[in-house]
Amino acid sequence: MLLDGLKSGIYQFIILPFPSEEPGHCCFPFETEQLYFSLPPAHPLSGSKGLYFKDIDGESILLFSQIGFWREVCRQKMPLTRALVQTEQEDFQELVQASALPSFVSDLTMRWAGKPENRVVIPVLDPEAAVVYHFVCKKEEKKKLSALIQRTQTDIE
Repeated sequence: MLLDGLKSGIYQFIILPFPSEEPGHCCFPFETEQLYFSLPPAHPLSGSKGLYFKDIDGESILLFSQIGFWREVCRQKMPLTRALVQTEQEDFQELVQASALPSFVSDLTMRWAGKPENRVVIPVLDPEAAVVYHFVCKKEEKKKLSALIQRTQTDIE
């Protein structure tokens, strides 16, 4: 677990999808991420301005395996959905482009990789589809990490 690694000194800092409440930690919001459905234009819901997880629940979806905590969010919010999980990023992207199945994309991935081609991107409206990531370090390490912390906070603003 990341918090254990920070505590034991394996990590100098960590990024978590929740704030740390530990008394010896320095913690601040670092980045946000919003989840979107990526649908083919012919999908019946592709004209929607926003969708809830329940709107797609029960459909098969394409899912990349390395999505961390998002996987559990999908399992909880879409219990009737069959996830067709891909372990290779390149294979996943190719299947998304060639498939009529829904998938997910986030504002962070679109910032790095661009919007998926030939897909309609629709925000997921459930509160669980938005996360604030937090930068966490030990308070005694804050001074040593001050340049990084300053740069990180400047990038957010």
